[in-house]
Amino acid sequence: MKRKFDNNYMIAAYVRVSTQRQALVKEGSLKNQEERIKSWFDYFNTQNGSLLDWNKNVVIFREEGKSAKDVKQRPRFTEMLNEIKNGRFHNVVVSSIDRIFRNIRDALDFITLINKINVDFTSLKENFDTSTATGRAFLNIMMVFAQMEREQTSERVRNGNRQRIERGLWTFARVPYGYEMDPDNIGTLHIIDTECAGVELAFNKYVEIGSIRKVVRIMNNNGFRTKIGSLWKHDTIYRLLKNKAYIGLIQINKKNQSKKNDNLPKADRYMEGKGSWDPIIDEDKFLHVQEMLNENGKSKTNRIKAALHPYIFQGGILQCAHCGEIMFGTSTRKNNKKYIYYYCNKCRSQITSKKLEEIIFKIIYDLLGIDSIIKKTLEKVHKRRSGIDISLKNSLTNAKKIHSSIMKKIEVQTIALGNTDSEIIITTITETLNDLLSEKGKIEASIEDIEKQITEWDEKGERLQSLHNIAYYRTVLIEHITRVHIRQMVQILFSRIMVAHNSITLNIRGESVMKEFIISLDND
Repeated sequence: MKRKFDNNYMIAAYVRVSTQRQALVKEGSLKNQEERIKSWFDYFNTQNGSLLDWNKNVVIFREEGKSAKDVKQRPRFTEMLNEIKNGRFHNVVVSSIDRIFRNIRDALDFITLINKINVDFTSLKENFDTSTATGRAFLNIMMVFAQMEREQTSERVRNGNRQRIERGLWTFARVPYGYEMDPDNIGTLHIIDTECAGVELAFNKYVEIGSIRKVVRIMNNNGFRTKIGSLWKHDTIYRLLKNKAYIGLIQINKKNQSKKNDNLPKADRYMEGKGSWDPIIDEDKFLHVQEMLNENGKSKTNRIKAALHPYIFQGGILQCAHCGEIMFGTSTRKNNKKYIYYYCNKCRSQITSKKLEEIIFKIIYDLLGIDSIIKKTLEKVHKRRSGIDISLKNSLTNAKKIHSSIMKKIEVQTIALGNTDSEIIITTITETLNDLLSEKGKIEASIEDIEKQITEWDEKGERLQSLHNIAYYRTVLIEHITRVHIRQMVQILFSRIMVAHNSITLNIRGESVMKEFIISLDND
């Protein structure tokens, strides 16, 4: 719709030179640009009834010594753009389009913006004027090209991502917790040991207790922090548990995962590929966690249901001796009595939890009489403790870096505030400063919390007994051992437990020969 022309019609005149030397020439390029725009204004005003005044209706934005390559580095252009968005101007005039833009992308973005808010654009050299019928027709053609360019750019990016996935490369800017990007080989991920311990803890605890809320508390209480140093929350743990990067896979177009590929362009189709990095989580454990998340998600209250029975032999350690498949824990109810058992989904063999646990518990108690086993268990605990300690300190370092960055931004904005009289710029800077101060408060609270965790962790460390006090730890383990402790010890002591119809074969970590125990498997 054509805007009504009256004496409130405002024009933004933009003039620019690339170097300070050009800007210092009194009768140079800036002056010439202004004169050309003044001549155009006189003609334009006459054609529209001479309702306008050069000093009242025209605001000149002078950009001195600024290149047109990057619009973000031009403060006067930014000021003009903000005032255009706020509705102050009705027409933007330049002597030549290269005074305001040097690439088609920036030009199309700018013209698209002002077209949406019904602001005209006039370039004198090119005789381009969107206030005329011819200019508006040309503008519509440019909008078609702009949309085409955006779609082609987006498609090129998506196709590039698919090609990178086929080569096993990570394609996203955000790297999953537990990994870091190789600075010399972009797209290749390496495991961070301290964060890896956090990933393993999250998966293991969810399998054990089935509650994201409780996993969040455990992760935070054990000193683990996200990559930006913040506390874990329900949504961040949920995304961690759903991330296939931990089994060495990469996904794109996840939002289209449930859609049929035949109905989508190739660039928009869901795709996953084998990554070039090492997985952190066993695939069977990951799939089991997905099943638990799906089942718990069906709860009417939308809350995670806690697992009442901690299945000690989950995580891929228990295998069927007949077919080699992983055995999973499950339960059934008969005559108001609950039966817990482990079963093979392929050949349907099974063993009751009670019988299996009786056998394995006896073997563990026997192993606790061996000094080397106790020492191995303690070394594992100390290694994990060391990893948590390093993770806390890394989180503190990252949080302090973020704090330093925020303080620098506050300093820059404060200086800018003191160098402007524009009410619009002052308002914008004030809003930015308020946001930065809010971020500063949050990161300072996070730093304080991490430092408190480190202090508490150090105090716990001082109370630890000597690693060599084997007899003391044997007494503690035997007197205070629980099902949860035994589950952890199963993972430490055994690499594999094979269950057949009448025997159990154990692979004790560090032993080259499988230990076989012939037992009676009369199910209760």
